[in-house]
Amino acid sequence: MGVDVPNGHRDERPGHQVTLASYYIDRDEVSCERWSRFLDWAKSASDPHRFCHPDEDLGHDHGFGVLSWRRDDLPVVGVDWFDAYAYCRWVGGRLPTEAQWERAARGTDGRTWPFGSSFEPSLANTLERAATGSLLSAVAGPRSLEAAAGSALGRLLLPEVVRKRLGVRLETLPLEPPSDGGQSPAGCRDMAGSVWEWCLDRYDPSFYARSPERDPVNLDRGRARVLRGGSWANEASEARCTARLGRGPRLAGRGADGQRSGLAIDPRVVGFRVVMPVSP
Repeated sequence: MGVDVPNGHRDERPGHQVTLASYYIDRDEVSCERWSRFLDWAKSASDPHRFCHPDEDLGHDHGFGVLSWRRDDLPVVGVDWFDAYAYCRWVGGRLPTEAQWERAARGTDGRTWPFGSSFEPSLANTLERAATGSLLSAVAGPRSLEAAAGSALGRLLLPEVVRKRLGVRLETLPLEPPSDGGQSPAGCRDMAGSVWEWCLDRYDPSFYARSPERDPVNLDRGRARVLRGGSWANEASEARCTARLGRGPRLAGRGADGQRSGLAIDPRVVGFRVVMPVSP
């Protein structure tokens, strides 16, 4: 887990081995169709919040965060960490830990992306499909792309095709249905690009230095939550199996930490998948 090589970020170090109990993980990110079923249940349930996290705001309303991108076969976006947590509990599972997510994406051979150690744009829904990405680092670096795209400098420097891809108009929809290309060693799809995926862990950039060897998970240090996998609005470097991102559990415009610069994440680039226990 993690990397020791120079091209990894500091929060990906040190590289280390972990042992995980057996688990099942979704082949695909949770789709709009699956999310709709959860919302239908919540509308008629006597206690629609019984699966919610205790830290969730009173009156939090689960719904579709990006209505114009709603299509049954696409991954749901516009869901915050609390939305994802509640859905996972509703189906009898939970969000994957960072370690579970990375094991499913990377396997055991230390590969860089789910499909291997050489990047192939046709196998990952990242910015490389829309443009070369050569100007992105000049703006602010790939980790700041969502913020840069909304700034005056970002609008000036980002290629037009990328700016269109960052729009919410249906005709420039950047999401795609799952495909068999680019599968991980575990058979999971779209673990590089597509949408960032929520994990159960809190984000601590130094967690790997104290991570336990067996079933590691950080539930007590850090305000932000972990996201993995990169998105259609990120370059390939952020879609590496070891790349980590920490953002507040609420989306931009939803709750206190959604208003603070650097803590919120654009709702158009985030989704999730589910982990299920293995019955004894």
